[in-house]
Amino acid sequence: MEEFVPFANSNSESETNSRSSSTDSDSQSMHGSISDLKTPQPIEIINYLESHTRNSIPASCVTYRRVKKTPSEIDIEGRCISDITEDDWYHTVCYFGSRSFMNHFKNYLFPNQVAPNLGFAEHEISQSKSIPGKIFCSKEGIPHEVIPALQCSWPSDQTLGFIMKGEKDNGKRKIRIFPTESMINEIRNMACALVPRGYFKKHGERLNSDIEWEIMFPQAERYLESYMSHAQIKCYLVLLAIHKTYIEPKTLNLGLLPEHIRCFMLWECETNYSDWPEHRLGTKLYNVVSNLYQHLAKGELYDYFVKEKNLFHNIQRKYLRLAQRVLHGILETPFVGCYKALRNLRYIDGKSFYPPLDLKKIYEILVDSKMKRSQEEVVKTIEIKDLNQLDVLELKWRQVQETKKKEELKKLEEIRRDSEDSIDMDWMCEKTLDLLKRQPLLSHFINFFIDLATKSSKISTKKQTLLYFKQARYLTRILKDEKHFMEEAEEFLDAINKTERECMKEFREAPGKTVTFDTSDFVIVNGNDTV
Repeated sequence: MEEFVPFANSNSESETNSRSSSTDSDSQSMHGSISDLKTPQPIEIINYLESHTRNSIPASCVTYRRVKKTPSEIDIEGRCISDITEDDWYHTVCYFGSRSFMNHFKNYLFPNQVAPNLGFAEHEISQSKSIPGKIFCSKEGIPHEVIPALQCSWPSDQTLGFIMKGEKDNGKRKIRIFPTESMINEIRNMACALVPRGYFKKHGERLNSDIEWEIMFPQAERYLESYMSHAQIKCYLVLLAIHKTYIEPKTLNLGLLPEHIRCFMLWECETNYSDWPEHRLGTKLYNVVSNLYQHLAKGELYDYFVKEKNLFHNIQRKYLRLAQRVLHGILETPFVGCYKALRNLRYIDGKSFYPPLDLKKIYEILVDSKMKRSQEEVVKTIEIKDLNQLDVLELKWRQVQETKKKEELKKLEEIRRDSEDSIDMDWMCEKTLDLLKRQPLLSHFINFFIDLATKSSKISTKKQTLLYFKQARYLTRILKDEKHFMEEAEEFLDAINKTERECMKEFREAPGKTVTFDTSDFVIVNGNDTV
């Protein structure tokens, strides 16, 4: 089938002649047609009776077009004008139609062959919907996307800008570039995918959209993703969680998509591959969200491999603005926005995976009024123990003043929206946390990293285990700087050293152990608004 799928070249002259006048009504009409194309429609299941029909591509998938010859192909020298025919100016080209193939795939191949082989039940198949180039379905309540595609070799002409990337020399030393020249050479040998999805403009008609195929690079994208650092992957996953929680329910398939975020992250990695510090990941994530906001504001995000392809070109501005508003809210209240998105990440209960982060406890420490009683108890304890210390009295006074201020603000605060989680989306995290918030927050994360290290010693490598112990020590050092909690910090250090010795003993006794995971341990989708 590949030989019938050329990179369709549109006839610019015929397109120009067929364009309608640039009026507001035409623009709205085209926006409507694009929205209709991106709105999932039910599939129509077809069963062919003849066996030869079931096992072959129908003739409707093949279409013929009259294409004007290039000057070098026209040979009319020495001929009479009366003898010249239309065939001398045009030749007939056979195309494998993208729209007709998509109809054949969604209505016959998918329901009768592909879906049953993938384990979909009949009622799940009948409820499937599709848009050009994609089928939406669910298997046991978990949403799936099926993308039909034909394999093709790497298109060098269309990806010339990507191929020219590589090692750069600033005259003194090599700059670390993502991707490197060796990575690009390996990618060029990878296959690409042709997806039956034509290109549609915001303004004017696109005559060849029924025979155009979109070039996609899933293998190359996966390859580049494998070179992302831990910090880059974390930022990538947080962006996907934000999209799933806030943006997708508002824009569905009409605005910002996960593939756009993937492309954006590749550009971010290339911009400065080394500037992703683990110890300042929050600041980096904030900058990444801000950069994505700027792309949405400009309406420009170019494909990572095909430089001339603007992925936002045929997306209506109102859907980009919706995503903008979401990211603006994240930038205004980053903790609350990310908290709600990350809370939707849920792990299947398993004995062979890392313990999840207790986000509810962190929220209580930073925001919830339930912490008020414990804070008052801490103040009273300090008062009794260190009554004569001036700095402790000052700390108590500041805590009392802060409590009064919070109570006054609470009286003026509007009634919160009813929600099952009762998250205050307007809460602003302080730039500098007070002592009575820093202490429980540091203690919580120290215990968390000790638990991670303990679990890592059983399911991961020695290097990963030591990394978690190292992080716990860093936080303990910060806690120790708070002179009121030096004893608690020493207790944490003793616990870390003891647990680390036990874990290292396990590694010495079983140096050749392998890492195994239960097949039931993976991140799953928790409801329609979670990831």
